[in-house]
Amino acid sequence: MAPELASFREVSRGLLARGLPPERVSFEEARGPWNGRVDALLSGMEAGALPVVPRDFLELAEKVVCHREPERWALLYRVLWRLTHGERRLLEREVDRDVQRLRRMERAVRRDVRSLVIRVRFRRGSSDDAERYVAWYRPDHLVVRLAAPFLVGRFPTLRWSLFTPDASAHWDLSRLSYGAGLAWEAPPRTGATARSLGAPRFRTPREERQVCAPVMMVGDVPDTREDGDAP
Repeated sequence: MAPELASFREVSRGLLARGLPPERVSFEEARGPWNGRVDALLSGMEAGALPVVPRDFLELAEKVVCHREPERWALLYRVLWRLTHGERRLLEREVDRDVQRLRRMERAVRRDVRSLVIRVRFRRGSSDDAERYVAWYRPDHLVVRLAAPFLVGRFPTLRWSLFTPDASAHWDLSRLSYGAGLAWEAPPRTGATARSLGAPRFRTPREERQVCAPVMMVGDVPDTREDGDAP
């Protein structure tokens, strides 16, 4: 399946509808484009009614799927199975080992989002006669889609592109879009990105201030405090 929440939800719905317990399921991320062949994979198995999934689980899963832990899919499905098979209040049991692991992943992802938003620095360039700011950043987890909306909120009047090794995000003043990642060693082909992320050249202090001054980071950042932390 594709390594994203929508794909996990589709797959897990099919598994739950057919009553497949976690011990009978093995998750593997698709190496190419995922075409959602859940029905084909589960053909011949009768589907039943879908159970209601708690909203707090979906909110937790939104963060956990961005973690790099390969076992996150199996862990999420195991907890989902338990939630829908008699343990409705499972997520309130903080001493449960499965819940503890999910919460640790959630906290790690939240911290990574906050770190990206605080530390990323955009550099000024131009593309198609329009000014654009470009940044490259290496997060610990797959957090571009979580962090990008915060950047839009902080820089709504600037055109910008954020590149990471795994994915990229682009804001054109009206639409936020996502694309492929970019390795630092692989310079972009053309345009402002090439001038901003290509091989560096030495500049005088005056040039550095005028041409590549980082954007000032102001405004709110995502709240990653845990319950009980002081404001």
